[in-house]
Amino acid sequence: MKPLRRLFRHFVLLPLLTLLAFSCSSGAGQEEEVLPAFFGSLQQEVPLEMVLEFDLASLLVQEAEVSQREPARLVLDKEGIQHTYNIEILARGNMRRRYCSFPPLKLCFDKRELNQAGFAKSSPIKLVTHCQEGGDVWVLKEYLAYLLHNELTELSFRVQLARIRYMDSSGEMPEEEHYAFLVEPKKELAQRLNADIVALAGPPKGIQAEPYRQFVLFQYMIGNTDWGMHGHNLELLQMDGHSFPCPVPYDFDQAGLVNPPYALPHPTLPISSVVERFFQWRGGKSEGFDATIQQFLDKKARLLEIIAGFEYLDLSQREQMAQYLESFFQIIEQDVAEDQWPVVLNSVFQQ
Repeated sequence: MKPLRRLFRHFVLLPLLTLLAFSCSSGAGQEEEVLPAFFGSLQQEVPLEMVLEFDLASLLVQEAEVSQREPARLVLDKEGIQHTYNIEILARGNMRRRYCSFPPLKLCFDKRELNQAGFAKSSPIKLVTHCQEGGDVWVLKEYLAYLLHNELTELSFRVQLARIRYMDSSGEMPEEEHYAFLVEPKKELAQRLNADIVALAGPPKGIQAEPYRQFVLFQYMIGNTDWGMHGHNLELLQMDGHSFPCPVPYDFDQAGLVNPPYALPHPTLPISSVVERFFQWRGGKSEGFDATIQQFLDKKARLLEIIAGFEYLDLSQREQMAQYLESFFQIIEQDVAEDQWPVVLNSVFQQ
């Protein structure tokens, strides 16, 4: 079997998609009053100050295949007021847990307690953690990838940066302090956009055209190939009034823009490093790419401004990320016929 055919068969996992030539938009708002989302109440421009106390020693010795809830105490400093929650935490992320000395977590809140405080019952909130000593830089880079996606489209997960002091309730391990970030729960994402989450048993038979073009071009921009339309690192949202769903990506730690030491491209891809870009386009038609390309070009200055102004990351790291984005814009600033964009972008480009 030829390499390209083998690549399409084993990795991208998508049949040719039926593309509709109109974009997604939020449906009409519901008339009945709903309680505010808890995650939304945590959002602020500066990092949240948090203390997370639990049996750290017990969590760190768990096998990657084992996930059991552990009791924890969470203290949030919100606008100078401390809020304490008795929660449960759960280690997650099989890939990261096999490599990382500190696992990513889920924070499981008492739904009745949240409801009594005037919030909607929240699903567990993902916490993206530092992975290893010195790993804060990759947390901050991945957080920036989410911010870039937020700037490009409302069809994106919101995130909140946090500075967390981890305390071991058993007293066996010293305190640690690291950056981390919280990810909007998918149910709150769907509620915010007045949409429904599509449960997948396989790749979808069709998808909205413009959101799909934006999705694959964003993944190409940040150098991320760690996704599949069967539901790997993405959610599909069924928007009100539309026949086909829209893709919303998450988990960007394997992207070239982040480039942590454990990141590797899938072995069936014709690239040897995640900093090399590969365009995973499987649509049958490419009409409309000019408008998508122009949307990214219109956002170029703002995207670079977001990176330049992110003071929590060292200047050298920000410059490296900006250069990686600049290399993307060098490609799409070419004068190319619209139907040639998938071909042009699908050529392997190395930083």
